[in-house]
Amino acid sequence: MTINSYFYDSVSNDRPYSAADFARAFGIILDDGVIPDTANGALGFTLGGTNFTTVAAGKATVQGHFVEIPEGSTEIITVPTGSYSGMMVVRVDITGARLASIAIRTDQTPQQDAAIWELPLYNLVVSNGVISSYTDVRTQGGAIAKMAPDTVSWDADINGCVINCGLMSGNGKPIRLFLTSAQPAASSTEIRAWIQIDKF
Repeated sequence: MTINSYFYDSVSNDRPYSAADFARAFGIILDDGVIPDTANGALGFTLGGTNFTTVAAGKATVQGHFVEIPEGSTEIITVPTGSYSGMMVVRVDITGARLASIAIRTDQTPQQDAAIWELPLYNLVVSNGVISSYTDVRTQGGAIAKMAPDTVSWDADINGCVINCGLMSGNGKPIRLFLTSAQPAASSTEIRAWIQIDKF
């Protein structure tokens, strides 16, 4: 029987922790997602003018890895040529380049395996290499503890707040109730219900 525990101070280099150790620990604790920022949005993206490929500052956690576009900075994204229904993602390359980037896929199926993990940000419609419209699919998570069965918690959503109602028995999907001013984006990994609050 083996019991693992970390992290401890190293004595004579007897505890050489790796990035994988940190990612494993934080990946168990923290949800994947964009860390909410009410000041200017997190990894915000706006169509218009020549800046349609510009992503604003923000932070996220992806499989235990911290990703950031620093405050005051932006990231210019190259849009692949052609016309397609695509997706903008935060891409974490674990075993190859060992870095994170923001990329545009020419389909809407993120790669999520042992080497590459992509966190969806926006579904895109691209016409002749130009983004003509998009749908916000950012997951509010990042720095929020993962949901556990039979545990109720609250967290922020772009248009309101969310009650996390635990995990559904049988398939283990999260159950979330949204109090929102707009219908939340569809998700294949969550059971979602919402109460829409209209403006007066």
